[in-house]
Amino acid sequence: MDNDGKFHLESTILVKNLSTDDWEQLVFYFIPNMFTKAVSPELEQPSTVAFHNITIDGKTATYTTEKDTLNIQLQEKLTLKQEMKVHFSYEFTLPDEGFRFTKSNNNYIL
Repeated sequence: MDNDGKFHLESTILVKNLSTDDWEQLVFYFIPNMFTKAVSPELEQPSTVAFHNITIDGKTATYTTEKDTLNIQLQEKLTLKQEMKVHFSYEFTLPDEGFRFTKSNNNYIL
C-alpha cells in the first residue's frame, strides 16, 4: 500500500483442472470490484480497481468483471489434469463506508 492508500498487487497462481469437465473460462471471486462506482453508485467515495494485466502462461488474457466475479476467457479449453499459471497485476483503493471492505479514519479493514 502506498501513502495515498492505493494497494499494488501482483500474484501468480497455478490452476489445475481436477474435474472431468473441460473449462472454457476461469472464474474468481473478486471482492474489490463490488465497491466501485459502477457496481455501488450509492457510495460517496467508492473504491477504484485498475488491472494492469492478466496473463496465462505468459500470454495476455481476456477478462471481464461483473459484481464480485472476475471471468477470464481461455483461448484453449483446460482439460482434466492440465494446469496453467495465471498472473495478475492490479491496483485498488478501499471505499469509505463500504461493507466488509472499507477504510475508516485511515484504518484499513479488509
